[in-house]
Amino acid sequence: MKPLTYLVLIVLLVSALLPVSQPAAAAQAPIARTLSFQNGVAPTAGYAGGRDTYIAEARPDTVSGGERILRLDGDDPPGTGQDLSTLLYWDVSAIPPGSTVREVTLEFTVTNTAAGSYSAFELKHDWTENEATWVNRLAGSPWQVPGANGTEDRGTEILGDLAPRAAKASFGLYPLALAVVQRWVDDPSANHGLILLNSNQSDGAAMISNQDANAANHPKLTVVFDTPSLEPTPAGENRPPVVNAGKDFEVTGYGFNLHGTVSDDGLPADPGQVTYHWDVILAYPYTQELIQFDENDLNTFVLFPKYGRIGFRLTATDGEHTVSDEVYINVLPEPDQVNDAPSIYNFEGPNEVRLPNTGKYVLDVIDDGLPIPPNDITFTWSTASGPAPVTFSDPHERMVTATFSQPGDYVLQVDLFDGELTNTNTYPVRVLSEILESRTIHFQQGRAPTSSYSGAADTYLSQHAPTTRFGSAAKLRVDGDDPPGTGRDLASLLYWDLSAFPGDPERIVEAAITIYVTNPSSGPFYLYALNRPFAESQATWQQAASGEPWSAPGANDITAPDQDRRTEVLAIFKPTTTAFYTARFTSEGLLYLQQALTGSGAGNWGLILTHPSTTDGLDFYSRNYANPKYRPVLSIRYEVAD
Repeated sequence: MKPLTYLVLIVLLVSALLPVSQPAAAAQAPIARTLSFQNGVAPTAGYAGGRDTYIAEARPDTVSGGERILRLDGDDPPGTGQDLSTLLYWDVSAIPPGSTVREVTLEFTVTNTAAGSYSAFELKHDWTENEATWVNRLAGSPWQVPGANGTEDRGTEILGDLAPRAAKASFGLYPLALAVVQRWVDDPSANHGLILLNSNQSDGAAMISNQDANAANHPKLTVVFDTPSLEPTPAGENRPPVVNAGKDFEVTGYGFNLHGTVSDDGLPADPGQVTYHWDVILAYPYTQELIQFDENDLNTFVLFPKYGRIGFRLTATDGEHTVSDEVYINVLPEPDQVNDAPSIYNFEGPNEVRLPNTGKYVLDVIDDGLPIPPNDITFTWSTASGPAPVTFSDPHERMVTATFSQPGDYVLQVDLFDGELTNTNTYPVRVLSEILESRTIHFQQGRAPTSSYSGAADTYLSQHAPTTRFGSAAKLRVDGDDPPGTGRDLASLLYWDLSAFPGDPERIVEAAITIYVTNPSSGPFYLYALNRPFAESQATWQQAASGEPWSAPGANDITAPDQDRRTEVLAIFKPTTTAFYTARFTSEGLLYLQQALTGSGAGNWGLILTHPSTTDGLDFYSRNYANPKYRPVLSIRYEVAD
């Protein structure tokens, strides 16, 4: 079958996995192994060797290492031609010295897809996520050229190209990148990580960083390598499991069996056994949800919807070592199969676009691969109706950018043609007038929006003093160990009356909280939305107000329907110096503000700042502090349309 070219998951293999050798008392052949590096997940759940951030040309002195999102763009803000670049690093010292690198793959969780691609380059200098900016790689140590654009900052060879076109984007580095990663293995001091960028790309992308609460979303580096020839294993030394997913093959029909093998030496004693599972890593032209199999059965039967290509990874762990192997299967149609027209099972793209922005639209298609030839699908995008013709970046691609010249209601049409049958689909899009300007409103007790504003409230809760009220305190406190050594918590409550907000909540584009820190901390501390009101002068560890106890002391009930607070992280605080500190709202934080202002799912009951596991406490001035300048500020930026 002719390979189809519009895959959501892109994996560029630089070489095939070598066969896995069976363990022997005096094995002399190299052993193929695979290690993944992902904070909180692999090689072990304790791994914390990854770091990341992004740097912004438009905000040259801004540190973004604490943000949940990594950003890429060659035109931010739009029309300026200024860049956003992402820095990445993984500690790969778990790869045994003397190993030979065979393949390198990167995987990200994408929150904003892009039609183009971004290139990876080797970085040549150390940097930290808490100090790197467009100007500096470390505090006081500038890049040779801002943005790490000097020849002493990064390599000039492209190591790989990321096309972030789906929720999970994976790409393999090119062969010349193997020498770079090999240097990291041979000399860990040579490992300074990678930079992703493309100054010519105006379609921005966003990916989840290591700051996300869900470790499975963190950036992942996977390395396939050969270990050196092994001498006989000393008594009691644990060897990694030996994993074989089987050879690649072709089948006809809708189902087939996988045949994997896993062997192990029974070490370490705890747990004393190996566990394994299958994962789908490629499913064309379907999604993983449409494939039925038993992930814990080495010889599982797989039910595949129709025809295409599918890949599985078999992963085994003995509690210390994790090893995996992959197998790919071509599923062919029956010789007498009747051709069905291609169809769309997933359509992504905005149904509302504001000028001068464009709309990005992506199709996921189901097809039976017939007829043969052409064993391919032709896409044709057009304007079914609207006040003016729509311009498509390439009307014959699965992924297009639509450019609109006038506001109004449009209907986009895309025809799928497999060489014999056509399927026509239409999608309505409303195009809005251009935004004229953006404005920012501040809420601060006794200062903003006006000097008469008195809508703020705050206090803190103490597990050590569960009935004490701190609503009149001049400082707020957050800690996971107060008094020291007790493991007891301090949490701060914050509230601003937002009824003076003058704009459209749906047009909020940015929000932040600024505090003045009196006792800095490396944190992190997490901001959540309260699900019930509190009274500043009455709230304690035990109660939100007099006669109104928390569902769980300390506002710690997060289970519906009686939850004290929600679970989405609205902002992350890492204030390391005594000074003003600003924490920007996450995308979940912006959604909360929109809902709080419109009443569509969340009331404005206030916020709670906490982290029970952080033992380095944070203190900052409250709304009761004498000088209004130092009181907490909530800032909201919103757009004003024509």
